[in-house]
Amino acid sequence: MTRQSTFQKLSTGWQLGKIAFRFVEHHKKTLLFTFVSGIFYTLTGISFLALILGNNILRLAFSSHATSYFSWFLCFMFFFISISMSVFMQVALSFYTAQLLEERPASIRASLNRSLERLDVILGWGLFDATVGTVISALRSKKRSLAASILSFFLGAAITLSWKIISFFVIPLIALQQDGLIDTIKLSTDTMKKTWGQSLGAHFNVSLIGTLFIIFWYALFFGTLFAILNYTQPHPLSGRTVLFSGILGITAFIIPIFIVMLVTSTIMTILKTALFHYSQNKPTGPFSTHLLKNSFVTTIE
Repeated sequence: MTRQSTFQKLSTGWQLGKIAFRFVEHHKKTLLFTFVSGIFYTLTGISFLALILGNNILRLAFSSHATSYFSWFLCFMFFFISISMSVFMQVALSFYTAQLLEERPASIRASLNRSLERLDVILGWGLFDATVGTVISALRSKKRSLAASILSFFLGAAITLSWKIISFFVIPLIALQQDGLIDTIKLSTDTMKKTWGQSLGAHFNVSLIGTLFIIFWYALFFGTLFAILNYTQPHPLSGRTVLFSGILGITAFIIPIFIVMLVTSTIMTILKTALFHYSQNKPTGPFSTHLLKNSFVTTIE
């Protein structure tokens, strides 16, 4: 594999991103899996925020170490439940995508049934991933000296990067193979090494595209709203106008983020499935094998 220039890397990521966006546009049902996952994640987050708030009130009132431990327990349980629900839907999406890539009839029900068949591995992965997430959070949050804080920051970053590389193919492996949890993690690492060598990770630029879209939307919407309020409305603004503008502004701020997260998360799962198919010499649909081959940053030739 030859090294790519920065421009070539950006070009590869941009082209893959465009193909993936078109894929989602042509197969809109792929968004349902991530949408349901997002709803569950939001409800879980709200529930745990309420529990954490209650625990912090108790901590202020009693200053107990037990409440501190309970906070970390809540953190772990939030990671475990949210990761497990997310992975359940991602596995279903990966299975659904694989059917589309192979031009076989794709069924939402069959995809969900596939996740149910692999529920033990999904829960095991949720437990494993939640443990890693809790350890990283602990490394970053504990009060230490400046030197120790810098060391723990870089250690946490190194663990995060390594974990992302090791776990890159876990979702399609759970969806499309029959292996247990440990073998799945091992196969994820082996697939990366055998197909792309010593790689730092994929460079799809999907998140960058989403971020640019959000920036453009915010500039357009809030610039227009500011102009309307300043040049077409009498001053001082009435309470009704302020309330309406506030609600409109909050809605316009939150909804685009939710939509971008929904689309980018869906696309990432689709791309991982296409990459896994490429590594197994299976059909990759509209995704060019040349682009997939060069979609990773290689550090050792």
